[in-house]
Amino acid sequence: MKEEKNISAPAEEEIPIITIERDDDGIGAVGREKRKIEKRYYVLLAISLAALFLIVAFLVRKQWQRHTELGVPQSVSVNENIDKLKNYNAPIEQLAIVADSFLFDNNMYDTYKLQGINQSHGGLEARLEIGEPDTADATVVFYSRSADHKADGRYLDKLIIDGKEYKSVGRRYAYMAMANKHIVMGVSKSSKISRYVKKQNGSFFRQYILLSNYAMPAVYDLKGVQYRCAYATTDGNDLLFVRSRQKQRMEDFAIALRNYGFRDAIYITGGDDFSYYRDAQGVRHDIGDVKHYPHHSGQDVIPWLVFRISQ
Repeated sequence: MKEEKNISAPAEEEIPIITIERDDDGIGAVGREKRKIEKRYYVLLAISLAALFLIVAFLVRKQWQRHTELGVPQSVSVNENIDKLKNYNAPIEQLAIVADSFLFDNNMYDTYKLQGINQSHGGLEARLEIGEPDTADATVVFYSRSADHKADGRYLDKLIIDGKEYKSVGRRYAYMAMANKHIVMGVSKSSKISRYVKKQNGSFFRQYILLSNYAMPAVYDLKGVQYRCAYATTDGNDLLFVRSRQKQRMEDFAIALRNYGFRDAIYITGGDDFSYYRDAQGVRHDIGDVKHYPHHSGQDVIPWLVFRISQ
């Protein structure tokens, strides 16, 4: 009889259980570190973009200021001056230049008030001309220099005569504009008024700002001491030519003009040049030394601002 063997089933092996600890959101340590890096990256990117935007905005603003802001307030806008050129009805005055003078800080200044400008009918008409006026021309009541020019014949900033624009270089921001027998003065970097004048076959030039709405520029480009001249206006819109009897700095000249009561003033070159004016009786009075007349240099280049009796 065979002996029965008791064969027991092998005991089941225990399977080890490995527990991986996780964060509450189910991201492991590696994922957590990666998320931190990505977060820092996006924060730095946002900061960099914001800084870049601010830099670009600052540069754009500076560029805009350079092209539009003058550093002095405007007393009259470009649009207002264009409106005046279209229809400027000043009070009727006797056609004449009224000469006077004033003293400031022990210095003397001669003034020449231009009566009869900007009248609706008749009056004085201003225009730029190449060629100095004849002393025997009874229609000329007053004249002066206007824009500067270089030795090669180019003018400093825009110059328009009878609708023709001449070659120019540089930038100056005060201007005098003439069209429709009217004349205005102002400060601006805009070319809007010069375009209007050109279409009207008028005259236009630019020069340095001396005063604008009683304010002086922070810096004057012309240095040293020279005889100084300017066209200046009052609150009553009177236009006067002012000439210093002594050499002085631009700043001192501007201070004297402001102290006298002028609101706006534009610099005019040729401080000791010869000129003349006519009084109410038509009598000619010379300004400066007549031996300097006529100018022997630059006769085919110098633009003269001439005030004539309107025909």
